[in-house]
Amino acid sequence: MVSRAEVKSEPVKVKVNPLTPKFQLVNSQLQLSPDFGGVNISGINTYRAPLSMHVVYFNPATNKYEEKDPVNVSTQTINFSVRGFGATSTRFGIYTTDQFGNKSDTLFKTLTPLFETALDYTKYYEYKLPSDAPIGYGWELRYFFDGKITDPGWHTLTAP
Repeated sequence: MVSRAEVKSEPVKVKVNPLTPKFQLVNSQLQLSPDFGGVNISGINTYRAPLSMHVVYFNPATNKYEEKDPVNVSTQTINFSVRGFGATSTRFGIYTTDQFGNKSDTLFKTLTPLFETALDYTKYYEYKLPSDAPIGYGWELRYFFDGKITDPGWHTLTAP
């Protein structure tokens, strides 16, 4: 080291024992399992480190691995699903990044997602019970089952 006055110090030896980074520890212990229409990723983030989980899958149409939107976690328990897949054997992978852009190795597993299909909303009907909260804001329950996420919608009135 050199001080502001340009005075040199004696050399100092430092022994460094780097630990395994948290993003690598977490990624190595993740479990991939089949879920409805996709894959479920679960594991433990002991240190509650802020991490991004990147799920990749092999797309036979393009003959490439493609990535779904990353899921950010900073909780101790990791448990999320990525959906939108058919019930066919698919090669999934997961890798983890930290806030500095470091990446873990990719953990791969071939899984067959559980069959999933949308229910026929036209067969739904409203069955009011005396204990049901009144529907507010001029909206109607039937809009809850129309498959749209825009207005008009459905809400319940909050208690005073």
